[in-house]
Amino acid sequence: MTIHVPALRERAIDLPLICEYLLGFYNDKLNGRSPMLRPALLAKMQRYSWPGNVRQLENLIKRYVVMGTDDVILSELLQTNDRDTLPDLTIDGPVSLKKLTRQTVRKVEARIILSALHANSWNRKKAARALGISYRALLYKLKEVGIPQRRAPVPTLRGDDGQSD
Repeated sequence: MTIHVPALRERAIDLPLICEYLLGFYNDKLNGRSPMLRPALLAKMQRYSWPGNVRQLENLIKRYVVMGTDDVILSELLQTNDRDTLPDLTIDGPVSLKKLTRQTVRKVEARIILSALHANSWNRKKAARALGISYRALLYKLKEVGIPQRRAPVPTLRGDDGQSD
């Protein structure tokens, strides 16, 4: 008997449930305390092409549980090759060059901003200086491209008595 399971990119609607399962599994297995993914991040994940299919998602969730921050997921989603940077063109209808250009620029800006944040240990003021923009402009760009303005705190490990180790 052959069972055909569509690729993850073909069933993006199932992604939140799969993530919830994997998150619970790896939180239990690795004694993690990572919270459920934010809806905005899940929406980004649903738009991703998932070239590595479910294995890629599983490894990503595992890293999220170990690292305790969703910037590991963001960096994976934003590390695209040039082919993924260009939006899909539909030839059967009108094409808005302005809209496509804006979408492409946002993707590239998000990658650059995330790289600058990583390079500066998520210090937003240093990252803004490195990018040659004002701190306020960086905050605006973070909101515009959907990158959280603050790095998620890494959960502390606690013993059975509730005290921090």
